[in-house]
Amino acid sequence: MSEQQTDLAGHTDAAEPAEAAGLAPRRRPGEPHPYMLQRNPPNLWILVAMTVFSLVMAAAVLAITIVL
Repeated sequence: MSEQQTDLAGHTDAAEPAEAAGLAPRRRPGEPHPYMLQRNPPNLWILVAMTVFSLVMAAAVLAITIVL
């Protein structure tokens, strides 16, 4: 083996199993997900309004389809 292959083989043996597999370390209980730290979660009322609006629009399209 060449020197570079020997170096790589030596580093693989010394690595922890989680690092060798490429897995991220687990979060502690109660610790927020990193995604939640980067973005603010959507407001619940906005989601409710969008849901109601989409249901009303679906009913309107259905009514117009039946009438025409």
